Amino acid sequence: MSRVAWVFDNYQWPVNPETDTGWNSELIIVEHNPIQSSRSVFQYLGTRSARRRITGWMYGLKAEEMRSKFEYWLSTRKVAILKDHLNVSKNAMLVSFTYEIVPDYGMWRQQRPTYRYIAEFVQV
Repeated sequence: MSRVAWVFDNYQWPVNPETDTGWNSELIIVEHNPIQSSRSVFQYLGTRSARRRITGWMYGLKAEEMRSKFEYWLSTRKVAILKDHLNVSKNAMLVSFTYEIVPDYGMWRQQRPTYRYIAEFVQV
């Protein structure tokens, strides 16, 4: 069975995410507390846009390219289709991206850094 790569902005990820929350949307609830009231008044205003938080690794020959793609998408607020390994496609935007360098001396000697990242996409 072959790997089905994630795709965003027509860029096929060399390494799929390790963890994934799936698309989750939250109910928007506003609570009011009228003066001298013994109960709250709630308004249900719909839902927030669905969000998806992923974590994973960037390593090997494509690590730097993948990291720069994420940084570009974040800085430009790129809106594109995000397709996962199950072929679920949503129009999305990257809203957060953090990474840390992982000490992998074998890869460093080959000038191939390894990163661990956390990214969050929002459906638009």
